[in-house]
Amino acid sequence: SESAFETQDTDFIDPETGLAERDVELNGDPDTHQRRDFGRSGLRNADLYFNGLGVRCAEAALGVELFVLGNFESESERSYIGLPILRLLSDRSGASGPLLVGVGAYAECSSEVDSSNCVESSIGGTVGALLREVSARCPWGRPIAFGTMLRLRMTPSLRIDSSPAEQHTKHHYESERLASLHESNGFFGPLSSSSESDLVVAATCDNVSSFTFDVDVVSKSGKANERIYLEGRGEVEMNACIQSCFAYTSILRSGDDFITVRRLRVLSTNMKMSDNTEDILSSLDAEALAVVLFHKLSQSSMQDGLEETQHVAQDWLLSTLLCTYRSAEAYYEKIKAEAEHGISRSRKTFYSTERLMGQKGSELTDRDVLLARGHERLSSLPLLVFSLLQCDALRPSGDSFRPTIDSRAAAAANMAPLLPSGPGRW
Repeated sequence: SESAFETQDTDFIDPETGLAERDVELNGDPDTHQRRDFGRSGLRNADLYFNGLGVRCAEAALGVELFVLGNFESESERSYIGLPILRLLSDRSGASGPLLVGVGAYAECSSEVDSSNCVESSIGGTVGALLREVSARCPWGRPIAFGTMLRLRMTPSLRIDSSPAEQHTKHHYESERLASLHESNGFFGPLSSSSESDLVVAATCDNVSSFTFDVDVVSKSGKANERIYLEGRGEVEMNACIQSCFAYTSILRSGDDFITVRRLRVLSTNMKMSDNTEDILSSLDAEALAVVLFHKLSQSSMQDGLEETQHVAQDWLLSTLLCTYRSAEAYYEKIKAEAEHGISRSRKTFYSTERLMGQKGSELTDRDVLLARGHERLSSLPLLVFSLLQCDALRPSGDSFRPTIDSRAAAAANMAPLLPSGPGRW
């Protein structure tokens, strides 16, 4: 551990990424660069050190919560703490991530409160109020499981995509490595990888923990559903399926004592396939999409930077809205063709006046139609994407908004376990 904390030349820390610069000017000449050799010192090894320590904590069922108390309102007293690196320790152990708490207003007890009873007071500016603020923002008030293990198994046509994310911009080597360390066997979130590709572990897990992973179709036919031969039944179609096995330890009350109970939950999910885009859009879960979107954008910000993340989100949103409009056009033509042939089928609710431009009787403008305001599940998608991009973790610095890299890391950790019922945290 000593090698991770040797003297670091802070003049070469990148203020945007919080990582050590690799290329520096030679003799003050901006046109001449050399690769600065930091040896084993500084942040080049600290990320690997804290990542490895977090994995060991996960294996020992020890969740590590990080609390940082300081006067973050004063520009002169701000200092670099290194939360992007320290967050690896928290994430790999399955904890909720770093929590920044400003203590500038709590330096002294309020004059209205007896100093001997300062801790018990709830008046603003007292130590008691500070303790209550920390307690309200930490995860210990939620149900927690310990020593968790998650295994995912899929039908042969599917596989978890564990390939490195594609880069859109040229970044420092340290930034690339830091982004890769936040991914575990294809999973992105507060988990640790194991020696088995389909198994991940976490020391702690609560009811708002979330992670994401991508699924690839690896069948020769390129289809998720395959036909296989079963003895005695011949060729049968195997539907795409994902099975999750979640083992965990919970603490339960037994009379006046507490006991630990090891439990196992198995969930098999049949993945319905559709060649109709409208079916996919109508089954969308907006709350789940918010969680997935944030994880994806957070991963993009680590890999390619904040500016590129804005473009990635914009391109994805425009592509989704265009796909939604074209889907409505195709579905409307299908309805008209079936009506001409006297075919009547039970179908989902579809109002062309709300989904298509130029329809008589429509109360929506063309702009609203293109923004999917008439779609029941996607009407709030543009606002959702905008809200995510304006959070402290993803919004680029500019004008008076200039958060530290530590503040960004803490904000990202606080956003990751998004509560579907509490969008005020966004």
